[in-house]
Amino acid sequence: MTTRTGLTDRKGAEMVRLHVEHLLAAKLSGSAPPPTTAIWLTSIPDKLRERLAKAGLIDLPARQQDLTAGGVSGRISPPLHRFKAAVTPGN
Repeated sequence: MTTRTGLTDRKGAEMVRLHVEHLLAAKLSGSAPPPTTAIWLTSIPDKLRERLAKAGLIDLPARQQDLTAGGVSGRISPPLHRFKAAVTPGN
């Protein structure tokens, strides 16, 4: 599998390669990735995170899946009628 990272820096690309290898090894062994890779995942751009998820190396958080599926779901932005009774004068 080839994933373009958008990085032009060789050192940065090598770092991505190393973490992707750790993710693949963790997936194949059924274990958690090393702590350094888990921390790295919190700092990568959404686009790279989505590519890793598409390759099956990570799971996207439910909120990010909703946002990348083409819109915001009702769980993130609930309908206003649910709050109407709470702001009606006299309640």
